Amino acid sequence: PSHAPKEDPTAAWKELFEAAVGPEGVDYDLIQDDHEPLWDYVAWVGEHGPISDQMRESKEDSRLVFLLNAYNALVIEAVLQNRPISGVRDVQFPPWSVVDGASFFVGQRFDLDGESISLYNLEHQRILDRYQEPLLHVGMNCASVGCPPLRFWEERGKGRRLQPQLDRAMREWLVGPGLRETPRGYAVSELFF
Repeated sequence: PSHAPKEDPTAAWKELFEAAVGPEGVDYDLIQDDHEPLWDYVAWVGEHGPISDQMRESKEDSRLVFLLNAYNALVIEAVLQNRPISGVRDVQFPPWSVVDGASFFVGQRFDLDGESISLYNLEHQRILDRYQEPLLHVGMNCASVGCPPLRFWEERGKGRRLQPQLDRAMREWLVGPGLRETPRGYAVSELFF
């Protein structure tokens, strides 16, 4: 999409997101069939964000919720743009194809908050490097079974913050595929490295 809608489309995208995302993963067909809420949201985050909307530093949860949801939506859009694929490593184009996954995470660019950015730079520069919070890894899904479950993050009022949501998400993930027992001990996701 070329221009953001006049009204914030987050509620419509959240409704489609919640219908399409479940314990079994993402129903990409459902999102593909009703693509407009995602397109509107992707256009919205392209023109809006912490910098463009001048979100104060004291509104850290607002900034992070925006960036985490934008990252997850852009990953879903990237999967849809490259279908059919069985995984992100199937996306290959030069010069990025020399490293598995680089075409998907580094080679594709999206508009975010008034600038063009790759998924890699959004994750590492705008989220992880800026906030220095390891739990933020659980807030992003890389379209892989090994990633933490995909969630739509919400800014909570009345003293409830993003941190407890991330704590809970990490615990839930570790009960499932994030940590598993093996004959020699425990195996953890690569995410911990």
